Amino acid sequence: MIESLVAVLVILYLVELCFALPPHAIVFSRPGWGRFSVATAAERGLEIRGRTRLVLAPPLPLGCILVTEVPPLHAAPDGLVPSAAFAWLPLPPPATAAAVPYSQVSLRRVGTTLLLAGGTRTRWASEPAATLAADAPNAVAGGTERAWQRWLQENVARSDEGAIRTRVGDFRRATLPLRVLCTLLFAFLFGVIPVTALLHLPWSAWHLVAYVALLGGIQVFAWRVGSRFYPADRAKRWTRVFTMLVSPAELMCVPHALSRDLLAGHDPLAVAGVLLDGPRFADAAARALRGAHFGTRLPVADRERLEGIVRRHGLAAAELVAAPTQEAGSRVYCPRCHEQLTLVTAECRNCAGVPMVEFRA
Repeated sequence: MIESLVAVLVILYLVELCFALPPHAIVFSRPGWGRFSVATAAERGLEIRGRTRLVLAPPLPLGCILVTEVPPLHAAPDGLVPSAAFAWLPLPPPATAAAVPYSQVSLRRVGTTLLLAGGTRTRWASEPAATLAADAPNAVAGGTERAWQRWLQENVARSDEGAIRTRVGDFRRATLPLRVLCTLLFAFLFGVIPVTALLHLPWSAWHLVAYVALLGGIQVFAWRVGSRFYPADRAKRWTRVFTMLVSPAELMCVPHALSRDLLAGHDPLAVAGVLLDGPRFADAAARALRGAHFGTRLPVADRERLEGIVRRHGLAAAELVAAPTQEAGSRVYCPRCHEQLTLVTAECRNCAGVPMVEFRA
């Protein structure tokens, strides 16, 4: 009987670790020790439905998962156009096929999905980012690209690394007791309970007291952390309270749920500059810059913002977007994903609309 309950609990725990994200979302994760790693949802997750990826959080409560993104819509003089500038993989642009004039922009948010006039849908990784994007038409009522860029930088593409570092540090300190309690609950449910059952040790009231104490402590600290870092999400906090009362798996995974949207609205490259070490940041910066320079209609202001982040870390943008080292037999390469081919083709098979470039002799 106990073995069956533990098996069910393991399945529920794994389900709680899964997050459904759009492929352009960028995921920073750490198992609880060591350094952060970064990948797009498309690179890290399993495709489950069209443009949705299923991403698994670190398996232990001490781990951390942070999800960030930038708008899949950018402004251009002729309206709103798709952009995949921050897709760090050779992905096609999001499904916003035609430019929409400012006068016809109509955005409506349903959860994390935005409905654009004409039925076009774009899915976001978090409700805070989707809410900001839904407010964009009001912010650019003047219809100028300058107004759009100013709004993006102030609300969605914030790149203040000092603010990011402070918010992450505050969150780590505030959630330390919570992560310790969740780890103790993990050890209790997957260690103490199975061992007691398998060895036929006597059950006592202390088992129930321990569980109730851990439940109460996690509820209190989860409420405090949620109130401090997400003050507007009161309804979500109450939902989490009732869910945790009936689901031990939800209790153990609450640190991941709280950390996921911590940096929503911050520029992914600025986040990478704070969380990643030198070589990993250089790789992320190269992918972001190549995505901004090739295959997108990204405004100049966005490119300059990216290059400014790179310069602050002592890297040269020109070197990061340079041609790759030619492999034996290769004749052309994609300037965005750096795939090399021995046969001359017009466009990259991975990056929609990006022409291949011949290596110089």
